[in-house]
Amino acid sequence: MASLGGGALLFVTANFLASAVIAWRAPVQPPCQGELECPAIPLRMVTALRPRWAPPEFRSPRLNIDHEGFRVDAQRASAFEDYSSRDYNIFVFGGSTMFGLPADDDNTIAAHLARVLPRQHNGLPVRVYNLGQPGYRLRDEAYLLIDLLKQGRRPSLAVFYDGVNEQCFYLRGYGPPDWDLDWGHYIQLNAAIRLANERPVIVVGNLPLYQLAVRVRERLRAFAGRGEAERWASGEEFSRVYADSDQCAGRYVKEATFLMEVARQFGFEPVFILQASGAFLPNATAYPFPRHGTLLARQIIHYKDLYRRIVEEMHGRGRKVWDMSLVLNAAAGCGESIFSDWQHLSARGNEIVAAQIAAILRTEWN
Repeated sequence: MASLGGGALLFVTANFLASAVIAWRAPVQPPCQGELECPAIPLRMVTALRPRWAPPEFRSPRLNIDHEGFRVDAQRASAFEDYSSRDYNIFVFGGSTMFGLPADDDNTIAAHLARVLPRQHNGLPVRVYNLGQPGYRLRDEAYLLIDLLKQGRRPSLAVFYDGVNEQCFYLRGYGPPDWDLDWGHYIQLNAAIRLANERPVIVVGNLPLYQLAVRVRERLRAFAGRGEAERWASGEEFSRVYADSDQCAGRYVKEATFLMEVARQFGFEPVFILQASGAFLPNATAYPFPRHGTLLARQIIHYKDLYRRIVEEMHGRGRKVWDMSLVLNAAAGCGESIFSDWQHLSARGNEIVAAQIAAILRTEWN
């Protein structure tokens, strides 16, 4: 053990604690092989069927994940088992909040949305598909959507619920974080599964010893000329290395523009929503965390500017993006338990958000 470096030790420890929660999964092959059988896709939109990180199949009384990594309820073998192109299909994309961390099957945003929407739209049965995946950003959702289209699965309407994961690191040579290789997602998802099934859980990332180990490791890597500067920088130095909101917003708008063109080509309506986050609560660093002075507390200050810039740039391109950043303030101010942490929602928080999304969709239909 003495021969292991600090990074290797953290790698092994995280892997052990994660219990192999996230698996490397190849997408389902398309049902059609030739150009005559498949929808015509402009060449510039074609992407290879890519392996992706996705939760492995998991079954329990309160949390179920199908063989493709999508949330389902206990009565369903897979999310798309009854898919029909003749229905009014609503695909809901997003990151871990849409996936439902740490809610049970009946209390995800998509589950609440399916209950509050009308059962039919224009005479067609309405079906809601939860395609949220831990760590996903709009770019990842674009790839997933293309893969689904190539498999013959087309939405009538697609909801893209993003914001928290859109933050990025560009300054001083730090590129966007690679969620696929972030071991924190293993630990986070494992903790969420245990919470949803009412089992004891310790979130390793919140332990002072773990935070100290990460800080020491990153300080040493920084002295060696590498590492994640945003983890150890402070004061003005932190402001210089942290994400540039203009570049983050520009990337989001570029990807949204691509998705709008895909929607036009395939005949469905895209709806873009900036997710509700604890970053926008009046006392964001106190309810319920992050603790004052931590990395997450410092990250929070950048989200208001990022959301504002996304809204402005999308409006400049003639496209509405719905900002839900303040929708939970009133409920949280009344003492309701809305968040499970600073970005993931409680069952009640998911219910409130689903009601707001339903109102948005009714506006789009009218």
